[in-house]
Amino acid sequence: MIDTIIDDNDLTEENSEPLLIGITGGIGSGKTSVGTLFAQSGYIVLNADNLAKEIMEQNTDIQSKLLSTFGKESILQNGEIDFSFISFIVFAEGNTHLLKELNEIVHPPLLERLFNDAMKAAEQGAELICIDMALLFEAGLEYGFDYIVGIVADQKIKVSRVQERTHLSEQDILRRMKHQIDDQELINKADFIIDNNGSFDDLEQSVNFLLSFIPFLPNNKHEE
Repeated sequence: MIDTIIDDNDLTEENSEPLLIGITGGIGSGKTSVGTLFAQSGYIVLNADNLAKEIMEQNTDIQSKLLSTFGKESILQNGEIDFSFISFIVFAEGNTHLLKELNEIVHPPLLERLFNDAMKAAEQGAELICIDMALLFEAGLEYGFDYIVGIVADQKIKVSRVQERTHLSEQDILRRMKHQIDDQELINKADFIIDNNGSFDDLEQSVNFLLSFIPFLPNNKHEE
């Protein structure tokens, strides 16, 4: 199910610049599945989590900062970053300051990479560019987007989804959720909301409905 209010006057046949769409939601909400459906429809989708890991793996300066902050345990014997260890540390009870330090290390180069990749896509003629980013509102980036799609689901469903694909306990998952925007606040802030409590077919139907009009909306909404 998708919730929004659309004014027919908002629809336009073309935009002078590509639309920049933010896709966000808490852990287990299904935002990455939404991003995948956008990509399958032919639109550019930049996944912030994947790019952050790529930056951490390739940037030696970032690796040095991670080693200094989290110790030698953050680097595996083969020289690769131990993402599981870092995640465990930053989301442990009482380690909010370490999560903040991690974000301060990774976010600046990540935002630069996202900006550069979006610019390249625009130069190549992309009409709609999506950024799949969990901490979009938490990072204060909402005004950089034309529209934001928020994905919500019941807590039990989100926990179940995460447990299906990871070895995290329910306590670990709930601890991570505490650091993310809650669904009610997301509903209040996002331009479009997809309720992802149903099946994948239900989700696909909601995304297809959204894609039936969102490419034709005017851009620069947040700059009015």
